[in-house]
Amino acid sequence: MEEIQKQKMKQLRETGLSYGALGKMFRISRARVHQICSGYIPHPSYTIKKVYKFIMVRDNFECQWKEKCKNKKIEMRDLVVHHIDFNNNNNSSDNLITLCRFCHSGFHSTNHIDSKIEERMKKGVIERGKEKAKKFIDRNKKIVELRKKEKLTFNEIGKRFGICDQSASDAYHKEKQRSNNNINN
Repeated sequence: MEEIQKQKMKQLRETGLSYGALGKMFRISRARVHQICSGYIPHPSYTIKKVYKFIMVRDNFECQWKEKCKNKKIEMRDLVVHHIDFNNNNNSSDNLITLCRFCHSGFHSTNHIDSKIEERMKKGVIERGKEKAKKFIDRNKKIVELRKKEKLTFNEIGKRFGICDQSASDAYHKEKQRSNNNINN
């Protein structure tokens, strides 16, 4: 959520609107409105956990190197998120990759990574990210199209795509905003 929207929300809250009313207005939960209006800042570890989960989902919960774990059964608890450049403060998604604990210990046992492997890893991460982004954009375009042509509710759209009505609404609004930004640029 943009800072301008947060400021507007705080101003409206000062006029006496309830958290629930603001939640409906801004299409977010009442609890999230309360967090924004009270100045709540999530603990850094919470944010990092969300980033790590995103990376594991992006990498399909699989080791992306598979050099040391060939022919081994890898379970979820064996997976870790690795910083390609070994900088634990660099949590950008193109610097993070899912590895199994066997491959991860191989990286840290030498405390360096071959530059060719690093480039191959980064290229794979970027390509997968582009593919996933394209799928989401295509899905969001279909949602906008269904909403316009067939006048479907977000609940009906959600059922078609196997997502909740809030996710369908978010996808619709993100695509509308994205297409408006493309027109203005």
